[in-house]
Amino acid sequence: MKTQQTFEEYLKKNNLSGNTLDAYLWTVDFYHTHYDGVTKENLLAYKGYLMEFFKPKTVNLRIQAMNKYLTYLGKEKLHLKAVKIQQKNFLENVISNADYNFLKNQLKKDGNMEWYFVVWYLAATGARVSELIQIKIEHIELG
Repeated sequence: MKTQQTFEEYLKKNNLSGNTLDAYLWTVDFYHTHYDGVTKENLLAYKGYLMEFFKPKTVNLRIQAMNKYLTYLGKEKLHLKAVKIQQKNFLENVISNADYNFLKNQLKKDGNMEWYFVVWYLAATGARVSELIQIKIEHIELG
């Protein structure tokens, strides 16, 4: 079996950054400390441990490190699959169109025209509040 030092040299030849190199070496050391031998069963147990205690991005980093180690050992058939990270395809904390219209109408009904136009402007332009507060009277007068 190849030594840890030669795996480190293997990683350095792949031009990995220092932090990546440290993370990969730490992962392999941790694996060997807690598991006897490189077997499919041990690798799956390690993946299960990672999924139980870490976030998906961390799990995938550790799996990537182990897969690099398996490639180094010539055991590509034992590669682990990465954990799928579901992307949120919607915005949170966004009011509905009905709530927006209700807010606008209430502000207008209460005679609070300054805030009515602030709400209307933000919704109509998509501007951020930080952009809104930079607007000056001169900008409005200039059109």
